[in-house]
Amino acid sequence: MTLHRLQADDEEEFVHLARLSVRLHGDWVRTPTDSTAFREYLERFADPSQGEALLVRRIGTGEAAGLVTLTGIVRGPFE
Repeated sequence: MTLHRLQADDEEEFVHLARLSVRLHGDWVRTPTDSTAFREYLERFADPSQGEALLVRRIGTGEAAGLVTLTGIVRGPFE
């Protein structure tokens, strides 16, 4: 697996997979299931100090396998 910062080019694949996983995630996770929501979601992570949205991709095929979000990142003395 590899991690890639979520970007605008990921929209079509991400939205498609998010729609397929709505039932699986139920009330636990809310991911963008349309273009407008995806762009708003992406904007939330435009400033890395607010967090990171990382797309997990399979090595070899490059297919998306998941999403990892990191928020509340403390950088200060650790940079």
